[in-house]
Amino acid sequence: MEIEFVVPSVRKLLERKQPWNPVQGVSKWFGRTYLRGYSQTVTPNYPELHRKLGLKEGERVLFVAGSFGDWANNLAETGVEVHYTDVSKRMVDYVKMRFPKTRIKSFAVADSMRWPQKVGYDRIVSFDPPPWVIKSLPLAILRGIAHTKGCTFAAGYERGPKIVFDLYGKIFARLYGTPYEHSVEKVSARPSVLPGIRVRRQSPVWVFHIRAPQSEDSRKAAQADLRILASLKGMEKTDIRVLAGRLRMSENRVIDSLVRLTKLSSFLDDETRRPLVVEMPGKLYRRASEYQETLERPLLEKPI
Repeated sequence: MEIEFVVPSVRKLLERKQPWNPVQGVSKWFGRTYLRGYSQTVTPNYPELHRKLGLKEGERVLFVAGSFGDWANNLAETGVEVHYTDVSKRMVDYVKMRFPKTRIKSFAVADSMRWPQKVGYDRIVSFDPPPWVIKSLPLAILRGIAHTKGCTFAAGYERGPKIVFDLYGKIFARLYGTPYEHSVEKVSARPSVLPGIRVRRQSPVWVFHIRAPQSEDSRKAAQADLRILASLKGMEKTDIRVLAGRLRMSENRVIDSLVRLTKLSSFLDDETRRPLVVEMPGKLYRRASEYQETLERPLLEKPI
């Protein structure tokens, strides 16, 4: 028999990335003379910022969608080992120029969907990532809970990121048993040069923690989901026996993974998910039918 699952379309998610040119943005709004002062909406100036984000001195942090670098730079000054990444090479070059004496450990042009690829970081962190990054956050979170202690996201004035971070926190808690918590913190901030933005000396920042699952089985489930996503590569139809043999996983475990990915995909828009038809032998017919009923029940009340 055949059953149709739905999986994230990695290719489509990558196509929607929009590497931003900071020079163009500054030229359009202020003129090139203001380039070095261009910053994020909340520019922290706080010696205890790492504590506000639940981090400890010496922890290795992968900062994704690093943008103008204010948060990554302030975190590095608190004693956290920060590795800055952004999908835009011009943005990375700009941050290097803007903070010539920064304590940021390393810089890289990298997509949040593809890092980290192995164990080596304690946490993934990001502040107010742009909309095209937010849409692909499920894959970044999946890598975070599979390879690190989890993810910490912070949001300033924009309402949209707060709603999405909270929703993803609840989704991953249901699918992978990840501990989830959020809080509002007051952070000392410098004035921002963004037009129309007035920053208080103490700015409220919403912090969301999606921690790695305490169960080793749940962490292995996240790792299995990443392996399956990588193996599909645009495949529209496959046989469960072939897929399981290629990955050296049991057929039941592959089905479990495809169900989780289908539920995760229900929170993506139609352009960034795709159907996957899986052929199964008769012995899995009953279990497949049970999963079909599971897929028809919403994970949460309302998708993004």
